[in-house]
Amino acid sequence: MMTIKPIIAMMNDDQKLNQKKVIEFINDLLSKKEKEDIDLGIFKDYLKIQQLDDDSPYREISEKIMNRIERENISDYKEYLSGLEDDGVHFVPFYSNEYPESLLCIPDPPLCLFIDGDPASLSNGVAVVGTRSAHD
Repeated sequence: MMTIKPIIAMMNDDQKLNQKKVIEFINDLLSKKEKEDIDLGIFKDYLKIQQLDDDSPYREISEKIMNRIERENISDYKEYLSGLEDDGVHFVPFYSNEYPESLLCIPDPPLCLFIDGDPASLSNGVAVVGTRSAHD
């Protein structure tokens, strides 16, 4: 069974998605289902439910996420995460206890972090090196 982690990694790559809104959307789903029980099928079903609900605050973001899922091969992200894990790199999604709470306060927090080292060290603070939208 494919977990929600590759989906999170895929959405993290899409700079056009409002990450705060994605976090709210996924937190709403996590309030209804345990993360271990969410696979791609359940995730897509939840997206469809939000798209059909005219009053849903997640209607627009769910359409954008579904479009992204339809364009991507989620299995590639699963393999990518597995390779990172084999190399000792930790995948830390926003809902993890290891994710720095202070990052959730910024306007556009990343959906996940890739940590080469001890994720527990994040509790002492975090410095981010690099860019999320590289350009010339």
